[in-house]
Amino acid sequence: MEKKITVKGEEITIKFNMAVECAYEEITSRPFNLQDFKEKKLLVTLFFSTILANNPDTEITLDYLLEDATFDEIRSLDSAVSEAMTDWLHIPSVIPQENQKKDEQDGEEQPKN
Repeated sequence: MEKKITVKGEEITIKFNMAVECAYEEITSRPFNLQDFKEKKLLVTLFFSTILANNPDTEITLDYLLEDATFDEIRSLDSAVSEAMTDWLHIPSVIPQENQKKDEQDGEEQPKN
């Protein structure tokens, strides 16, 4: 999935791939881990990594995202990066119903004390 959005007056491409994960690891000096994105600074670093990996000639900087980006720009980035990452990682939006039914049945089969 690829999406175009505008940040700092610049149209940028947002898509998720190994280049994004590698850029994130290079910038943060830590392995790519979905749990990291509970921290806002690391989440913004992911946004920047996505921009940098897909737009090598960008004038957008990490400092811009941290200090000067508007709420709407960050919200737009969050949405686009989340969609692209979900598509790349094949994260389902809901639990398949057959798994849900199996879990319910498993719960009924367990003896009550």
